[in-house]
Amino acid sequence: MLRMEPAAPQAPTGGSPRGWPVARPMAHAAAAYLCGALAWPPPASHWEPVFALALGALAAALGPWRRAARLALLLAGFAALGSAQQGRLAEREALAFASLESVMDTAEVLAEAEGVVARPPARTATGSWRVELAAPVRLASAGRTVELPAPMLAYLPDETPPRAGDRARILGAVRELTHSRSERTPDRGFRAHGFVAILNGKALLASEPTGALLPRLWQLAEDAARATGDATLASLPGPEGRLLNALLLGDTAGLEPPLYEAFERSGLVHIFSVSGFHTMLVGMVTLWFLRWLGFGAWPRVAVFVPSLAWFVVMTGAEPPVLRSALLLAVFALSEAWERPVDGPSALSCVFLALAMQAPGAIHTLEFQLTFLCAAVLVLSTPWTIRIEEVAGRPIRYYPGSDFAIAALKALFVTTAIQLGAAPLLADWFGQVSLAAPLANALLLAPLSFLVLAGFVAHLLGAVLPELAVMPLSALELPLALCADLVRGLGALPWASAPAPALPGPALAAWLGLVLAGPWTWRWPTPERAPLGRLAATAGLLATVFLWAPLLRGPLPPLTVWFLDVGQGDAILLRTGDGRFALVDAGREGQAARWLEALRVRRLDWMALTHADADHIGGAVAVLDAAEVAAVLDAGGMAETAVFGELRARLLHADAIASSLARGDRFRFGHPPVEVEVLHPTERFLAEGSARNDASLVLRVSVAGRAAALLTGDAELEAEADILAAGADVAAPILKAGHHGARAATGDALLAAARPAVVVASAGAGNNFGHPSPEVLARASAAGAEVWRTDRDGAVRVEFDALSGWRVSATRRGGARSHAPNRE
Repeated sequence: MLRMEPAAPQAPTGGSPRGWPVARPMAHAAAAYLCGALAWPPPASHWEPVFALALGALAAALGPWRRAARLALLLAGFAALGSAQQGRLAEREALAFASLESVMDTAEVLAEAEGVVARPPARTATGSWRVELAAPVRLASAGRTVELPAPMLAYLPDETPPRAGDRARILGAVRELTHSRSERTPDRGFRAHGFVAILNGKALLASEPTGALLPRLWQLAEDAARATGDATLASLPGPEGRLLNALLLGDTAGLEPPLYEAFERSGLVHIFSVSGFHTMLVGMVTLWFLRWLGFGAWPRVAVFVPSLAWFVVMTGAEPPVLRSALLLAVFALSEAWERPVDGPSALSCVFLALAMQAPGAIHTLEFQLTFLCAAVLVLSTPWTIRIEEVAGRPIRYYPGSDFAIAALKALFVTTAIQLGAAPLLADWFGQVSLAAPLANALLLAPLSFLVLAGFVAHLLGAVLPELAVMPLSALELPLALCADLVRGLGALPWASAPAPALPGPALAAWLGLVLAGPWTWRWPTPERAPLGRLAATAGLLATVFLWAPLLRGPLPPLTVWFLDVGQGDAILLRTGDGRFALVDAGREGQAARWLEALRVRRLDWMALTHADADHIGGAVAVLDAAEVAAVLDAGGMAETAVFGELRARLLHADAIASSLARGDRFRFGHPPVEVEVLHPTERFLAEGSARNDASLVLRVSVAGRAAALLTGDAELEAEADILAAGADVAAPILKAGHHGARAATGDALLAAARPAVVVASAGAGNNFGHPSPEVLARASAAGAEVWRTDRDGAVRVEFDALSGWRVSATRRGGARSHAPNRE
């Protein structure tokens, strides 16, 4: 493992361990840039200069004024640069959304997209091809044409896809993505990579080669990788060969799902991505080989740097690969100059270079994770030196002491990286691997050896194919043993644990200790104490802003999501203490995808309003995705095929099935959220449970105040019956009955409910014309604003304890708030 020592190692003074780092201006600049980028406010409130000045004032207060003044300017400048770059990125994305919406009458339209294929098409789990069109993309629909200043994803059926570097024209249905890059939605990963729309392609109209060099190189790399994978399977046709392909090429499609899940649970799944780990292995082996051949320092650099650049291009130039390649190049140059590498400064410079070159990358998981792990690795070097000094004394004369100390240091480093990355993994995946430190300490070295051995075997095969068969065959037993060990670790009951919605502050504090600890433990010299304090402050600021989304305040007493599940209903409720419930489940698996994105693993109850497929079609997927305590309905559900499948699934579930009737009330969560059943009655069920008018109608209140009226598919006759019974239907939020059909949400109900917002849950371009113009006109006449899932995406309403509320949507800019007079 490459260990980066400080630029000017000092003899231990005052008991400080050797190698203890001191304050570095570039580390301060990287922390300031990170804080400025992540603290970028909405365009309406430009307070980044205030933030920059606050950093400068803090710096000036912590040391001699001359040095502090220089540092203050550095911090303020990079903080302002980070926020300004994010501002320009937000403006470009806003322009892209505006261009997209100018050709879209609904959230999904048939359009033709034309652009250059940026990367080799990738095969998805469903067998289709994922094609990335580079910006700008020409989009034409209904006689209108715009040029999107953003990349676009297209999904093509199982047909011959275009190659990287081709100019392709694809016809399909365009879907606008969420507007947020960090909000927990199924689109989060796409938005983090800068996409604003996805095109589900129906036909590839034309494809013609262009002169784009970089995409062509990536396509050559993809062709070489495919040939390498075929050669591996020719020598190892069993599961061991598929595992080696996953280790070498990141091709996990052939892995058995239980084995892949075991790698996930044990925290070893990162080894399947062609990442900084692979780059470091290939780079170190290449350097060793050049030394073995007798190359001098500068000839090594002349050969190593171009070959490293070629490797980066061949692997797609992902952030982890770029980060490792740049650090390796710095290491090679430092050897030639005979100067030591300053780890934190080198890492900070690489971070700044990549962040400023691609400001959007800072929002992606790959970028965040690679630099976080690298920072923990570099900054934990003094701790490992301390471990060697303290633990080495009592055992240094015993046999195997070197191995024991190396194992102890490896366990510490893997634990540090896992703990440091825990908040990030919890935010993106909602779970952390508790077995990761042990699994990485035990298996990272053997798996690294297998990667190197496979790499060397394929190099031999490129020269003489018959030479590769024997080395690859010899890897069969080690691969099988490693797979068995991973399965054993993944089967441990504590291997993986779901992360709470708000990870404990101890995790963020621990990361702050890793970042600032080397400076705060003991100062190398008294005159550097002010800079040490400043470095500690910068480290803690970086920690706070890095994990700011995870350290948010208390949850609202009630949050209601009208999920975007196409032509169907799915409404998620969350209480102030983090408990969830679901009303309807949409079709197929859309609701389950939302539950996964929102980290929902348990539902207190799931209510199914009636047996139509667009309300219960996704219930089986929900039961598979989350633990459901109770399944509620109105009784006498229609015997449809979809309901029969659900009933069969309930026989093998732990959920309690129960029926509701008018007058039933129940509470859940804290502050208490009360649900009142307003409909149906026995008369409507007896007349035919397949009728929409037999649908459940629920009124939700929080802390004694009305919140939302959820009408299912109830139509005018059911509405009249509810009003005739004298039910209180007043609520600020009303879900339009039957997706906004004209036979529902009548004037009488609107007059009695007096809603401020009517939400219509409908699919884009549906064949029923939902929501109907009549309902939109009625809502407008009643003074209500209509929010629609087909145009606005998922609609979220947050209620506070004093009857205020705020409504927003994933594909709609801005929000509407209601804050009553609280005097």
